[in-house]
Amino acid sequence: MADRGMRRSKIKQLVRYRGVRFAVGFLSLAGVSLLAFKLNKGPSPPAMPPQFREGTAPFVTVFMVDGLSQSDFEHGLKQGSLPSMAGCVQRGAHVKNGIGSFPSMTGYAFYPFLTGEDAARSGILGLRWFDHTRMVGPFRNYIGRTNVEMNNDLKATPLLLFEELQPSYSSSFNSYMNRGVARQWNGSFAHVMAKFGERSRLLRLLRLARFFDEELAPDWRVVETQVVEEAIADLELQPKLQWITFTSPDGDHHVHGNDSRYTKRLRHVDAMIGRYMNATKRLGSFEDRIFFILSDHGMVPVTQHIDPRELLGKHGIRVFRGDAVELTSSELTQPRSYFADFDAVLAINGNTMGHLYFRNPKAGWSAKPSTAQLRRYPTRSGQTNTDVLQVLLAHPGIELAVTREGQEVHVQTASTRAIVSKDETGYRYQRIAGDPFGYENEETAKSLLDGRTYEREVWLQGTAQTDFPFAPVRLYDVMTQDGPGDVIITSRAGYDFAPDYEMFVGNYRGGHGGIRADQIRVPYVLCGQGVREGATLNTASAEDVGATLRELLGLPRNTTLRGQPLASALQSKVVH
Repeated sequence: MADRGMRRSKIKQLVRYRGVRFAVGFLSLAGVSLLAFKLNKGPSPPAMPPQFREGTAPFVTVFMVDGLSQSDFEHGLKQGSLPSMAGCVQRGAHVKNGIGSFPSMTGYAFYPFLTGEDAARSGILGLRWFDHTRMVGPFRNYIGRTNVEMNNDLKATPLLLFEELQPSYSSSFNSYMNRGVARQWNGSFAHVMAKFGERSRLLRLLRLARFFDEELAPDWRVVETQVVEEAIADLELQPKLQWITFTSPDGDHHVHGNDSRYTKRLRHVDAMIGRYMNATKRLGSFEDRIFFILSDHGMVPVTQHIDPRELLGKHGIRVFRGDAVELTSSELTQPRSYFADFDAVLAINGNTMGHLYFRNPKAGWSAKPSTAQLRRYPTRSGQTNTDVLQVLLAHPGIELAVTREGQEVHVQTASTRAIVSKDETGYRYQRIAGDPFGYENEETAKSLLDGRTYEREVWLQGTAQTDFPFAPVRLYDVMTQDGPGDVIITSRAGYDFAPDYEMFVGNYRGGHGGIRADQIRVPYVLCGQGVREGATLNTASAEDVGATLRELLGLPRNTTLRGQPLASALQSKVVH
């Protein structure tokens, strides 16, 4: 098994050479997808699956603007460059400081909107994580063909909205968090070609030559226009819920960073939202429709790349990172025995956050190590026991290291440490040395530092406008689940954890995944039937927005869910 693993590793190293990597990836995607794109020129004719029926009013359309940052949204509103979104703000409700999920990841962060529950309770822990209880496929990676595994790994309850609304017809566009949906449409090939096209000479030439440019080398305008046209055509079937993800802001920022391209992507997305809204007016469903304009996370520029494998490798700790994208199979079949040759597993999320899992020195991968073992981690090469946390935090690009000891969550920087705990009355944040989150310098948050417990809502309101909004609650809720890393690391501004990682470009210039405000604080807008006009809310969590969506749809209140409907955003009488 070890020899086979070494051979596979050498092959992967060869494929990671950038030129070969692009050729392999491109040919793998293009082989089938180009034919499918040609056959589906123009919107696909909708067809009602036999087990579903047309929905009835009110209808809901969710526009998920992947990677829409709070600062760029507010700037666009002030400049008048986002008129469609601004129109929804004026005639509806605007949550200025929405607090998304942690890790701040596409797909995973959709969960609260579809359930009214914290994403940490979904059964998954991001787009990559390691489930040491599995004998087969413990390294969960939902990027690539294996994205279908995301729905399979979600807990059975609570149900997603697509499931709860059955047998009413529903549809999703460019989303894999959609268990129970009647129709799923995903433009994966077009997304990849648009995302990496400007970094490929071949694709740039195809665009210039206008040779199969829309089919083989589409740009972001083609991609997002096609998504909206598909969704408009789908309105014929009266979907109770349509979920439309605009992927271009996230994709463009990852590859190019925060430049003028990102602004152009947002403007085009706004235009497509306007086109869709006009179509609902033309088709007669605008007055009976509720629109949600949401973001899953913000984006941050990246100029420097840290490899935690190298940091730990210098101390004899061998770390598995895996591939960024799974192209060869739609199943995760790697046996747990493969990881016997590794001391640790790194599961990168958005590139600025990572789950680090360590092999228990005594029990192998069948049990998690204690913090004491991490503090004196024995290497099989015979080197002196290593303090893993000290090694990680010694690097200037690593900001936070988070661990769990019993029912306490320990948050550390290189020079500060605090403990988060919880009881039946709420969450407690105790500073042991300094203040990792800097709350002591924030007027709205420093009153929470008296060592007492406070409810979730108090932490939400008190920290929403700090550099680490809702961080004690978000970190505690993730670390006390079954699958997080033994150590969670987040990067400082300008850094990520993914050097030479991305299949087509090597290094990204933008990222997300962390818990800082620029990644987790985002705007939410809702307008339409049942929504109070001109309502402005200071803050709300993603699960609160999900609970509000349920309320507007007339679904029964589920008191076990974390989210609470935003009463100030609702009309006094909601039409169900």
